[in-house]
Amino acid sequence: MLRKKIKALNHYAQYVSGFTLMLLMMLMVAEVIARRFFNDPIGGSYELVCVLLTFIVFFAAGYAHHYREHVVIDFIYELLPRSGRRFISFLSTIIYLGTVLLMCWMVFKYGLALIATGATTAILKIPHWPIVIAAGVGLIGYALSVIGDLIFLIDGGVLSNDID
Repeated sequence: MLRKKIKALNHYAQYVSGFTLMLLMMLMVAEVIARRFFNDPIGGSYELVCVLLTFIVFFAAGYAHHYREHVVIDFIYELLPRSGRRFISFLSTIIYLGTVLLMCWMVFKYGLALIATGATTAILKIPHWPIVIAAGVGLIGYALSVIGDLIFLIDGGVLSNDID
């Protein structure tokens, strides 16, 4: 039940990521046209690309994790008996959860530090802190997906690349 809610949350976050990717593509097409045909590039386009990439990467991470879209090397894992796969999955998920939670904490801590400094991008003067906080929100979805895996394992499941 909780896993389905986490999946739904990350599904909507993935739409944010996809929409942002579409905006990025339109910006790049406009940049190429402006530079090539009018010899007048869009000012601050590099900064916008960096900002948009933050949303693309961090809001898609939880969805990618749920559907096992990350690179895995599992030829030995698949040869293990069920109990061995459960043990390896549980151990790696605990380590993974600790890593993702540490990432969340550090990103939010960095975002709060950026509020104090008032750092902005060089050309467009976009404040850095909302972008970093947004990355932290995306990481929360990622952490929830890992927590969902941990609950699944505690309930007796075995993680594999074949996911619901």
